[in-house]
Amino acid sequence: MSDQNSDMYLRPTAIMDSDHPAVQAYAREMVGDAADPVERAVRLYLAVRDDIRYDPYAPFYLPEHYQASKVLEGRRSFCIPKAALLCALGRAVGIPARIGFADVRNHLATRQLLDYLGSNLFVYHGYADLFLEGKWVKATPAFNRELCERHLAAWKRAYGEARIEGWIKRLAEGGMETGRDFAREEVYRS
Repeated sequence: MSDQNSDMYLRPTAIMDSDHPAVQAYAREMVGDAADPVERAVRLYLAVRDDIRYDPYAPFYLPEHYQASKVLEGRRSFCIPKAALLCALGRAVGIPARIGFADVRNHLATRQLLDYLGSNLFVYHGYADLFLEGKWVKATPAFNRELCERHLAAWKRAYGEARIEGWIKRLAEGGMETGRDFAREEVYRS
């Protein structure tokens, strides 16, 4: 990335208000003494993931609902505002950052949320894109640790702990490759 492009991803915006005093102070506090950009990014990611509660019912209809400083102040929101906060924090400590969007099918949703939305399709799921070690790295700080652990516990109850541990072991050993190709699998009809 050229210096000219890098500059664009370091500047504050109305939503990613990395120049806001609260955003700056929080960023400095969270990175602490970490000098390595990757370590700084990891610390910021964990802070946003766990300090800002995932709340898919949070307000969404005004620009300030997405503004990093307001998300930090309210301490709860959904994927897009949490990603905007992570981007702002990254920019505040010199990590080029931009927001990205993808439509995803959410498999961690509750029955109540699916009823509320009328679908498991989450359009414009927000994620942060951080420029680290010469490449853009996607980071999704949406679901806080407790929520992930709760859903992993539900998977263990549904599929069995040994099966889940086996999946994790195979993924870890295979460098996140399963050796499976879902697109080529046979469609099951009951």
